[in-house]
Amino acid sequence: MTGAAGVPTDLGERPWDVVVVGAGLAGAMVALELGRRGCDVLLVERQTFPRWKVCGACLNEAAQGALAHAGLDGLVARACAPRLSELRMTGWGRTAHVALRESVALSREALDQALVRAAVDRGVVFVQGASAELGPVRNGERTLTVRGGGGAQNVRARVVVSAAGLHGLRSPTLAGPVPLAMVRAGSRVGVGAVLEGSAAGYGPGAVHMVVGRAGYVGLVRQEDERLNAAAALDSEFVRRYGSPDRAVRAHLEGAGMPPLPERIHRGWKGTPPLTRRLSSLGEERLFLVGDAAGYVEPFTGEGMGWALWGALALAPLVHDGVRRWDDALVHRWAQVHRRRIRRGQRVCRMVAWGLRRPWMARTVVRVLGTAPALARPLVMHTSVTTHLRRGRA
Repeated sequence: MTGAAGVPTDLGERPWDVVVVGAGLAGAMVALELGRRGCDVLLVERQTFPRWKVCGACLNEAAQGALAHAGLDGLVARACAPRLSELRMTGWGRTAHVALRESVALSREALDQALVRAAVDRGVVFVQGASAELGPVRNGERTLTVRGGGGAQNVRARVVVSAAGLHGLRSPTLAGPVPLAMVRAGSRVGVGAVLEGSAAGYGPGAVHMVVGRAGYVGLVRQEDERLNAAAALDSEFVRRYGSPDRAVRAHLEGAGMPPLPERIHRGWKGTPPLTRRLSSLGEERLFLVGDAAGYVEPFTGEGMGWALWGALALAPLVHDGVRRWDDALVHRWAQVHRRRIRRGQRVCRMVAWGLRRPWMARTVVRVLGTAPALARPLVMHTSVTTHLRRGRA
């Protein structure tokens, strides 16, 4: 992977325009955009690439629109990502077949590496295998402690962007006020794995969504022909079965689905509770973006679209903050995020609410089985893309 071999020891020798923490979709995209704008950007990632994370691997029309908007429209073709033509929703003895439009299956290993490589090509300095802890503002700069390679360094930046996912950016008390995550009561957890081998009923070209009382499991064949399994399940259900693997297999068996391959390529792995809101989307010289800025349960790739479009919307505000910081920029970002991202999450919130009510979920699967066109709000491709393309900041 392009980037630093180990952690350089000179990161603290000069102030950076921007330090981005987290090299997922939102972090890599915002770093790329700021590099294009001439900013001196440091991108810090806790894990080493290629790295896998729990994700459904469905890149829908909205997410691909964000890549095209950023001049990366050739990325999907180069990755040989297979087209997805159908969503098969199964639950309570019924299956609905819903046509998908302009969706592909692309592993996060391939997608994240491609985005980071594009950012590095724009002059972004990428450091992997290093953790970051937020520090206070001193002399007009936000400070961080970056640890890796057996040592710790004090790093300064005019602006810090936290794209650190659901876990968030660590910050001691001395860092001053920081946004707090408010997890929704009863929020489901994400679990997932990538599996090796064939399995009857889980061929390429379709997203299999299996719904039930405990949540839902999504299954799709990636560009490497491996089977990606990603689920949002009640935490009690996972605890009852003792592991994410056994919980997912029990969920599928209860719905009458074919068994999964036994050989594990990546995973099984879990996430913190998914549905959450933040007390704010930033503080002095700090912005939050992507999953770190709040999250709801996604269904057909919406999470990746939110992350990419959110990064594109945030980049000009960060650039303004580099040139001249104004606390009003955080308020502006909250307004932009509410208008462009949170409104687009409403359908997912409504679907998540409905799937927690068996009578409603059974009715939805039955109706979609006879009138699949009614699922258009669920797959959300055109509506989200159109909504998020309205300007930038």
